[in-house]
Amino acid sequence: MVNVNGDTLRPVSRSRDFQGWNNADPTTLMTDMGKGYYRLVYTVPSAGSYIGKVVATGTWNAFGADGRSVDAANISFTTTIADQQVVFLLDSYTGRMLIEPAASGAGTWCAAGDFNGWNANSNPLYDDGTNGDLLGGDGVFTVDATVPAPGRSEWKVTNCTWDVTYPSSNSWLNTTAADQVVKLSFDTNDHSADAGLDMLPVINILHAWDSSSSFTAVGSFQGWDNANPETAMTALG
Repeated sequence: MVNVNGDTLRPVSRSRDFQGWNNADPTTLMTDMGKGYYRLVYTVPSAGSYIGKVVATGTWNAFGADGRSVDAANISFTTTIADQQVVFLLDSYTGRMLIEPAASGAGTWCAAGDFNGWNANSNPLYDDGTNGDLLGGDGVFTVDATVPAPGRSEWKVTNCTWDVTYPSSNSWLNTTAADQVVKLSFDTNDHSADAGLDMLPVINILHAWDSSSSFTAVGSFQGWDNANPETAMTALG
């Protein structure tokens, strides 16, 4: 995978063989979801086999089967019914994308925290491509939750009762404005066999697209000082 971070990526649109390969089609303009993600859910009128890619609007600078490439290789996909929804998802920070018919994953998970009075079932998480979820059926459950008060909040994922919770203590998030919308996610996939960096945790991973921006590495090697300037981390974007 070849990629670039730090360039100016314009809004991108999906080019497809059933729309005349129009690289500036306003009906297939993708939505900037933040954090480098661009997304489009498009209804394909007829069942069949198709090919497509993502391009910087009005150009053939593209993302496809061979990654970030000029006139990138097409990705094949198939719809099985008329008017089937298809998800186009680009992660511009890694240079990877997918084209998948919309699906739905099974599971009952909720977010409970300061922002909802620690109600175990008031903020269901979704794996169906709605309510903030980027891709249905991928095992990552998500919700766009409104946090009423700015500042630090604590939260966790439950099975919509208090019988099962993650993590064992609490997770946390930071907001800077009243009624800020934060994307909460819960990745139930097992990443222990993933190639690349050996990152933890490997399963049942909570995350929040919040306003956190400053981090320091702490541990026994530096006296557990959470404000040590020598171990302040560098923001790489």
